[in-house]
This record gives sequence, C-alpha cells and structure tokens, in this order.
Amino acid sequence: MLGVLTSYIKARAEGVGIACNVGIVERLERLLLVLFGTGLTGLGVPYALHVGLWVLLVGSAITVVQRILVVRRSAAGAALPAPPVEP
Repeated sequence: MLGVLTSYIKARAEGVGIACNVGIVERLERLLLVLFGTGLTGLGVPYALHVGLWVLLVGSAITVVQRILVVRRSAAGAALPAPPVEP
C-alpha cells in the first residue's frame, strides 16, 4: 500500500506543478529490495525476504512522509490551479 501511495503522491504533486523528487526508497530501490530478498531466499538465506520486506516497509513509510512534507511546504501560499468548469 505504501508503494502505491509513494507513486500516487508524486504523480498528484507533479500534476499541479510541484516537483516531488525526494525519498529514500523510490521505485528502483523498492524493486531492488524485493528482488534481492527473493533472490537470497532462493539461495537458502533464511529470513532474507522478511528482512527485505521490513526494510521496504520502513523506507516506504519514511518516503511517504518526506513527500507529503515537501508537497505541503511547496504548496504553502502557492495558488492552486482552478478546477475545470463544466459546460
């Protein structure tokens, strides 16, 4: 859920013109954590996937908070785009 929320925050921020390129666990890091955890588990390393997923959970939570704070600071006092007018 946090992985989806991380991408969603970035997409929504960029949709209103706010740059949101922050976070310790972006898409590449999320994929690598799962890949390495799965690979090490396949090689017989005990609890590798569990550790990788816990690191992913903590990193994703930190990234979500970082992105929310960046968007909040950037949007403070900025004029937001007007909603579309229906005919």
